[in-house]
Amino acid sequence: MLWNASMMKGYLVSGIDGHLGTVSDLLFDDTDWKVRWLVVSTGDWFPNYDVLLPVSVLRYPDPSRHQFGVTLTVQQIRNSTHVEGDLPVSRQVETDSLPHHATAGSAVLSMSKHNDPHLRSIEAVIGHRVHAMDGLIGHVDDFLVHDVDWNVEFIKVDTRNWGPACRVLLPPRLIRKIDWPARLVHLGVDRKTIENGSPCNPAVGDDVTNDDMLLACNDIRWVKE
Repeated sequence: MLWNASMMKGYLVSGIDGHLGTVSDLLFDDTDWKVRWLVVSTGDWFPNYDVLLPVSVLRYPDPSRHQFGVTLTVQQIRNSTHVEGDLPVSRQVETDSLPHHATAGSAVLSMSKHNDPHLRSIEAVIGHRVHAMDGLIGHVDDFLVHDVDWNVEFIKVDTRNWGPACRVLLPPRLIRKIDWPARLVHLGVDRKTIENGSPCNPAVGDDVTNDDMLLACNDIRWVKE
């Protein structure tokens, strides 16, 4: 099932034996477009810290109750690693210190959300302007995330000042680069490609094949919201 990532903000997070906090953000890797961590605000528990939970310990979100279940106890999370400075969240950290089964150490407590250059906040990216090869098309409105593998399947772009409909869903493969300081998302296709949902003058990068671009263009979807 695909989820609007922004809808998860504010969901309650419960461990096996009690309430933990609420979702404040999701962190994704901008190289493979997978969500890696759920950021949980715990209030009085750790007033200067966020709890970062790897998606491997999450149960499916429950939209009727607006909550997540977690396969950890509250005490396991309390006993997790504390990081006083920047958090070097990376694949190495996930591999070395976060086992597939639920044990103490499967969560990280941090005063900083990320220091890995490829780890990005979904909350921060929402609002970035989106540029096609030949001009601005809108801004990032949301992320559509699959709740099985936690892949970012689509970037939802608000195009109300340009497009034939209000929103367009773009697969991440169409993104050529992101200028983080300028808050800009640059696409490898032109406006006509996006409007028609078919290939037209793609700018194929070194890591993207023509076949990849063709498939990505075919996945462009316009939605009316």
